[in-house]
Amino acid sequence: LLNMNQTNYSEIQLDNCPYIPVLDDPFTLPELDTAIKDLKTEKRLYRCLPRPICEPTLNMVNILSDTFNVIFQNLSYPAQWTYSKLITLFKSGNRMDCGNYRGISIMDTLAKVYDKLLLNRLTLWSYIDKCQAGAQKGRGCIEQMLTLRLLMDLAKFKKRKLYILFIDFSKAYDKVPRNKLIEYMKSLGCGRVLLYAIQNMYKCTYNVLNSIKISTSSGVRQGAPTSCLLFIMYVDKMVKMIKEAVPLDGFLGSLHILMLMDDTVVMATNRDACLEKLDAVLRYCNEYGMEINAKKTKFFVINSEATDKMSLQTQ
Repeated sequence: LLNMNQTNYSEIQLDNCPYIPVLDDPFTLPELDTAIKDLKTEKRLYRCLPRPICEPTLNMVNILSDTFNVIFQNLSYPAQWTYSKLITLFKSGNRMDCGNYRGISIMDTLAKVYDKLLLNRLTLWSYIDKCQAGAQKGRGCIEQMLTLRLLMDLAKFKKRKLYILFIDFSKAYDKVPRNKLIEYMKSLGCGRVLLYAIQNMYKCTYNVLNSIKISTSSGVRQGAPTSCLLFIMYVDKMVKMIKEAVPLDGFLGSLHILMLMDDTVVMATNRDACLEKLDAVLRYCNEYGMEINAKKTKFFVINSEATDKMSLQTQ
Protein backbone atom coordinates (compact mmCIF):
# COMPACT_ATOMS: atom_id res chain seq x y z
CA LEU A 1 0.00 0.00 0.00
CA LEU A 2 2.93 2.32 0.66
CA ASN A 3 4.58 1.64 -2.71
CA MET A 4 1.72 1.35 -5.18
CA ASN A 5 3.93 2.10 -8.21
CA GLN A 6 7.15 0.14 -8.13
CA THR A 7 9.23 2.66 -10.06
CA ASN A 8 12.59 3.90 -8.85
CA TYR A 9 12.58 7.54 -7.81
CA SER A 10 15.22 9.52 -9.67
CA GLU A 11 15.97 13.20 -9.34
CA ILE A 12 14.82 15.46 -12.15
CA GLN A 13 17.08 18.21 -13.46
CA LEU A 14 15.53 21.49 -12.33
CA ASP A 15 18.35 24.00 -12.85
CA ASN A 16 16.71 25.30 -16.03
CA CYS A 17 13.48 26.15 -14.21
CA PRO A 18 12.73 29.88 -13.79
CA TYR A 19 13.33 31.80 -10.58
CA ILE A 20 9.94 33.13 -9.44
CA PRO A 21 10.19 35.60 -6.52
CA VAL A 22 6.76 34.80 -5.04
CA LEU A 23 7.84 31.16 -4.80
CA ASP A 24 11.61 31.24 -4.46
CA ASP A 25 12.52 34.27 -2.31
CA PRO A 26 13.60 33.63 1.32
CA PHE A 27 10.77 33.24 3.82
CA THR A 28 9.78 36.36 5.74
CA LEU A 29 8.77 36.67 9.40
CA PRO A 30 5.13 37.51 8.52
CA GLU A 31 4.97 34.35 6.39
CA LEU A 32 6.22 32.25 9.30
CA ASP A 33 3.78 33.90 11.68
CA THR A 34 0.90 33.14 9.29
CA ALA A 35 1.99 29.51 8.92
CA ILE A 36 2.08 28.99 12.69
CA LYS A 37 -1.30 30.66 13.14
CA ASP A 38 -2.79 28.48 10.39
CA LEU A 39 -1.60 25.33 12.15
CA LYS A 40 -2.95 26.59 15.48
CA THR A 41 -6.42 27.00 13.98
CA GLU A 42 -6.51 23.29 13.10
CA LYS A 43 -7.90 21.82 16.32
CA ARG A 44 -6.69 18.32 15.51
CA LEU A 45 -3.12 19.66 15.39
CA TYR A 46 -3.17 22.35 18.06
CA ARG A 47 -2.99 19.93 21.00
CA CYS A 48 -0.01 18.17 19.39
CA LEU A 49 2.07 21.32 18.83
CA PRO A 50 4.86 21.99 21.36
CA ARG A 51 4.50 25.21 23.37
CA PRO A 52 7.56 26.87 21.72
CA ILE A 53 5.74 26.50 18.38
CA CYS A 54 2.25 27.45 19.62
CA GLU A 55 3.45 30.54 21.44
CA PRO A 56 6.94 31.32 20.08
CA THR A 57 9.01 34.15 21.50
CA LEU A 58 10.55 36.70 19.14
CA ASN A 59 13.90 34.97 19.54
CA MET A 60 12.36 31.60 18.66
CA VAL A 61 10.65 33.06 15.58
CA ASN A 62 13.99 34.43 14.36
CA ILE A 63 15.67 31.07 14.95
CA LEU A 64 12.93 29.21 13.08
CA SER A 65 13.02 31.71 10.21
CA ASP A 66 16.79 31.40 9.83
CA THR A 67 16.61 27.60 10.03
CA PHE A 68 13.89 27.27 7.43
CA ASN A 69 15.66 29.68 5.06
CA VAL A 70 18.94 27.77 5.31
CA ILE A 71 17.09 24.58 4.39
CA PHE A 72 15.09 26.26 1.62
CA GLN A 73 17.85 28.29 -0.02
CA ASN A 74 20.44 25.50 0.20
CA LEU A 75 18.07 23.09 -1.58
CA SER A 76 18.26 20.56 1.25
CA TYR A 77 15.88 18.63 3.51
CA PRO A 78 16.70 17.26 7.00
CA ALA A 79 16.88 13.47 7.13
CA GLN A 80 14.88 13.39 10.38
CA TRP A 81 11.94 15.07 8.64
CA THR A 82 11.64 12.21 6.15
CA TYR A 83 10.33 9.93 8.92
CA SER A 84 6.66 9.73 9.93
CA LYS A 85 5.06 7.62 12.62
CA LEU A 86 2.52 5.26 11.06
CA ILE A 87 -0.67 4.25 12.86
CA THR A 88 -3.04 1.71 11.27
CA LEU A 89 -6.81 1.74 11.79
CA PHE A 90 -8.89 -1.31 10.86
CA LYS A 91 -11.89 -0.46 8.65
CA SER A 92 -13.81 -3.67 7.94
CA GLY A 93 -13.52 -7.09 6.33
CA ASN A 94 -10.66 -9.56 6.61
CA ARG A 95 -8.09 -8.44 9.18
CA MET A 96 -5.36 -10.26 7.24
CA ASP A 97 -5.92 -8.04 4.19
CA CYS A 98 -3.71 -4.94 4.29
CA GLY A 99 -6.20 -3.14 2.06
CA ASN A 100 -8.71 -3.14 4.91
CA TYR A 101 -6.56 -0.86 7.06
CA ARG A 102 -6.31 2.91 6.91
CA GLY A 103 -2.88 4.32 7.62
CA ILE A 104 -2.38 7.62 9.44
CA SER A 105 1.06 9.25 9.31
CA ILE A 106 2.26 11.73 11.92
CA MET A 107 4.99 14.09 10.71
CA ASP A 108 7.65 15.96 12.63
CA THR A 109 6.25 19.27 13.93
CA LEU A 110 8.95 21.47 12.39
CA ALA A 111 8.55 19.63 9.08
CA LYS A 112 4.85 20.46 9.17
CA VAL A 113 5.52 24.18 9.77
CA TYR A 114 8.04 24.21 6.91
CA ASP A 115 5.57 22.43 4.66
CA LYS A 116 2.90 24.97 5.59
CA LEU A 117 5.21 27.74 4.36
CA LEU A 118 5.52 25.93 1.03
CA LEU A 119 1.75 25.43 0.85
CA ASN A 120 0.98 29.12 1.36
CA ARG A 121 3.32 30.04 -1.48
CA LEU A 122 1.98 27.38 -3.82
CA THR A 123 -1.57 28.54 -3.10
CA LEU A 124 -0.72 32.08 -4.25
CA TRP A 125 0.86 30.81 -7.47
CA SER A 126 -1.21 27.81 -8.55
CA TYR A 127 -4.36 27.85 -10.66
CA ILE A 128 -6.87 25.03 -10.24
CA ASP A 129 -9.84 24.61 -12.56
CA LYS A 130 -13.12 25.81 -11.05
CA CYS A 131 -14.63 22.33 -11.40
CA GLN A 132 -12.44 21.22 -8.47
CA ALA A 133 -13.92 22.10 -5.07
CA GLY A 134 -11.54 20.04 -2.93
CA ALA A 135 -8.92 21.86 -0.84
CA GLN A 136 -10.39 25.19 -1.99
CA LYS A 137 -11.21 27.77 0.68
CA GLY A 138 -14.94 28.40 0.99
CA ARG A 139 -15.89 25.52 -1.29
CA GLY A 140 -16.80 21.89 -0.68
CA CYS A 141 -19.09 18.92 -1.16
CA ILE A 142 -22.39 20.80 -0.78
CA GLU A 143 -21.54 23.10 -3.70
CA GLN A 144 -20.85 20.16 -6.01
CA MET A 145 -23.96 18.28 -4.90
CA LEU A 146 -26.11 21.34 -5.55
CA THR A 147 -24.55 21.90 -8.98
CA LEU A 148 -25.17 18.30 -10.01
CA ARG A 149 -28.75 18.37 -8.73
CA LEU A 150 -29.50 21.60 -10.62
CA LEU A 151 -28.10 20.12 -13.85
CA MET A 152 -30.21 16.99 -13.39
CA ASP A 153 -33.33 19.09 -12.82
CA LEU A 154 -32.51 21.22 -15.87
CA ALA A 155 -32.15 18.10 -18.04
CA LYS A 156 -35.49 16.77 -16.80
CA PHE A 157 -37.22 20.13 -17.34
CA LYS A 158 -35.90 20.48 -20.90
CA LYS A 159 -36.40 16.74 -21.57
CA ARG A 160 -32.79 16.33 -22.61
CA LYS A 161 -30.42 13.52 -21.86
CA LEU A 162 -27.69 13.91 -19.28
CA TYR A 163 -25.09 11.17 -19.05
CA ILE A 164 -23.53 10.98 -15.59
CA LEU A 165 -20.46 8.90 -14.77
CA PHE A 166 -19.33 8.56 -11.15
CA ILE A 167 -15.66 7.57 -11.23
CA ASP A 168 -13.83 6.04 -8.30
CA PHE A 169 -10.03 6.02 -8.40
CA SER A 170 -8.30 3.17 -6.63
CA LYS A 171 -6.11 4.50 -3.77
CA ALA A 172 -5.57 7.72 -5.71
CA TYR A 173 -3.35 9.53 -3.18
CA ASP A 174 -0.99 6.55 -2.83
CA LYS A 175 -0.62 6.02 -6.57
CA VAL A 176 0.69 9.43 -7.60
CA PRO A 177 4.11 8.76 -9.22
CA ARG A 178 6.45 11.25 -7.58
CA ASN A 179 8.61 11.68 -10.68
CA LYS A 180 5.52 12.45 -12.75
CA LEU A 181 4.35 14.96 -10.14
CA ILE A 182 7.65 16.87 -10.24
CA GLU A 183 7.76 16.74 -14.05
CA TYR A 184 4.22 18.08 -14.29
CA MET A 185 4.92 20.93 -11.87
CA LYS A 186 8.02 21.74 -13.91
CA SER A 187 5.91 21.85 -17.08
CA LEU A 188 3.59 24.34 -15.37
CA GLY A 189 6.55 26.67 -14.83
CA CYS A 190 6.95 26.25 -11.07
CA GLY A 191 9.84 28.13 -9.47
CA ARG A 192 13.22 26.42 -9.23
CA VAL A 193 13.87 26.73 -5.48
CA LEU A 194 10.38 25.67 -4.40
CA LEU A 195 10.39 22.79 -6.87
CA TYR A 196 13.69 21.57 -5.42
CA ALA A 197 12.12 21.82 -1.96
CA ILE A 198 9.23 19.56 -3.03
CA GLN A 199 11.56 17.13 -4.81
CA ASN A 200 13.91 16.86 -1.84
CA MET A 201 10.97 16.23 0.50
CA TYR A 202 9.82 13.30 -1.67
CA LYS A 203 13.27 11.96 -2.55
CA CYS A 204 13.29 9.43 0.27
CA THR A 205 10.50 9.11 2.85
CA TYR A 206 9.85 6.52 5.54
CA ASN A 207 6.96 5.41 7.71
CA VAL A 208 7.79 3.85 11.07
CA LEU A 209 5.31 1.22 12.27
CA ASN A 210 6.27 0.10 15.79
CA SER A 211 9.98 -0.65 15.23
CA ILE A 212 9.72 -1.35 11.50
CA LYS A 213 10.99 1.24 9.01
CA ILE A 214 9.06 1.20 5.72
CA SER A 215 10.33 3.21 2.77
CA THR A 216 7.72 4.89 0.56
CA SER A 217 8.40 5.59 -3.10
CA SER A 218 5.02 6.71 -4.44
CA GLY A 219 2.05 8.84 -3.48
CA VAL A 220 1.72 12.26 -1.91
CA ARG A 221 2.91 12.41 1.67
CA GLN A 222 0.13 11.81 4.17
CA GLY A 223 -0.11 14.44 6.88
CA ALA A 224 1.84 17.05 4.91
CA PRO A 225 -0.03 20.37 4.44
CA THR A 226 1.03 20.54 0.77
CA SER A 227 -0.32 17.08 -0.09
CA CYS A 228 -3.91 18.08 -0.90
CA LEU A 229 -2.85 20.96 -3.16
CA LEU A 230 -0.18 18.86 -4.89
CA PHE A 231 -2.76 16.15 -5.54
CA ILE A 232 -5.38 18.45 -7.06
CA MET A 233 -2.69 20.14 -9.16
CA TYR A 234 -1.75 16.70 -10.46
CA VAL A 235 -5.32 15.59 -11.33
CA ASP A 236 -6.04 19.00 -12.85
CA LYS A 237 -4.24 17.67 -15.93
CA MET A 238 -7.13 15.23 -16.39
CA VAL A 239 -9.57 18.15 -16.53
CA LYS A 240 -7.45 19.79 -19.23
CA MET A 241 -7.39 16.57 -21.27
CA ILE A 242 -11.19 16.28 -21.09
CA LYS A 243 -11.63 19.90 -22.22
CA GLU A 244 -9.23 19.32 -25.11
CA ALA A 245 -11.21 16.24 -26.18
CA VAL A 246 -14.62 17.97 -25.95
CA PRO A 247 -14.35 21.79 -25.76
CA LEU A 248 -18.12 22.41 -25.60
CA ASP A 249 -20.98 20.02 -24.90
CA GLY A 250 -24.58 21.13 -25.44
CA PHE A 251 -26.29 22.87 -22.54
CA LEU A 252 -23.34 21.95 -20.30
CA GLY A 253 -21.10 24.30 -22.24
CA SER A 254 -17.55 23.96 -20.91
CA LEU A 255 -18.65 22.26 -17.68
CA HIS A 256 -17.72 18.62 -18.20
CA ILE A 257 -16.71 17.42 -14.77
CA LEU A 258 -17.23 18.02 -11.04
CA MET A 259 -14.50 17.04 -8.58
CA LEU A 260 -13.97 16.94 -4.84
CA MET A 261 -10.33 15.87 -4.51
CA ASP A 262 -10.38 12.44 -6.25
CA ASP A 263 -14.18 12.02 -6.20
CA THR A 264 -15.12 12.60 -9.82
CA VAL A 265 -18.37 13.05 -11.75
CA VAL A 266 -18.11 13.24 -15.55
CA MET A 267 -21.17 14.59 -17.39
CA ALA A 268 -22.17 14.64 -21.05
CA THR A 269 -25.22 15.47 -23.15
CA ASN A 270 -24.83 12.54 -25.56
CA ARG A 271 -23.29 9.09 -25.72
CA ASP A 272 -20.44 9.98 -28.08
CA ALA A 273 -19.32 12.89 -25.90
CA CYS A 274 -19.50 10.66 -22.83
CA LEU A 275 -17.26 8.06 -24.49
CA GLU A 276 -14.79 10.75 -25.61
CA LYS A 277 -14.56 12.12 -22.07
CA LEU A 278 -14.16 8.65 -20.61
CA ASP A 279 -11.42 7.96 -23.15
CA ALA A 280 -9.65 11.14 -22.01
CA VAL A 281 -9.86 9.96 -18.39
CA LEU A 282 -8.42 6.55 -19.34
CA ARG A 283 -5.59 8.17 -21.31
CA TYR A 284 -4.80 10.31 -18.28
CA CYS A 285 -4.72 7.21 -16.07
CA ASN A 286 -2.36 5.41 -18.47
CA GLU A 287 -0.02 8.38 -18.84
CA TYR A 288 -0.04 9.57 -15.23
CA GLY A 289 -0.18 6.36 -13.24
CA MET A 290 -3.73 6.43 -11.88
CA GLU A 291 -6.25 3.57 -11.86
CA ILE A 292 -10.04 3.44 -12.00
CA ASN A 293 -11.87 1.12 -9.62
CA ALA A 294 -14.43 -0.37 -12.03
CA LYS A 295 -16.46 -2.01 -9.26
CA LYS A 296 -17.20 1.32 -7.59
CA THR A 297 -17.61 3.33 -10.79
CA LYS A 298 -21.28 3.94 -11.63
CA PHE A 299 -23.13 5.23 -14.68
CA PHE A 300 -26.67 6.39 -15.34
CA VAL A 301 -28.60 8.60 -17.75
CA ILE A 302 -31.31 11.17 -17.15
CA ASN A 303 -34.18 10.58 -19.64
CA SER A 304 -32.52 7.32 -20.68
CA GLU A 305 -33.39 4.86 -23.44
CA ALA A 306 -32.46 1.22 -23.98
CA THR A 307 -29.69 2.24 -26.41
CA ASP A 308 -27.93 4.28 -23.74
CA LYS A 309 -26.44 1.27 -21.98
CA MET A 310 -22.66 1.31 -21.77
CA SER A 311 -20.26 -1.26 -20.36
CA LEU A 312 -17.47 0.20 -18.26
CA GLN A 313 -15.71 -3.14 -17.92
CA THR A 314 -14.72 -3.11 -21.59
CA GLN A 315 -13.42 0.46 -21.61
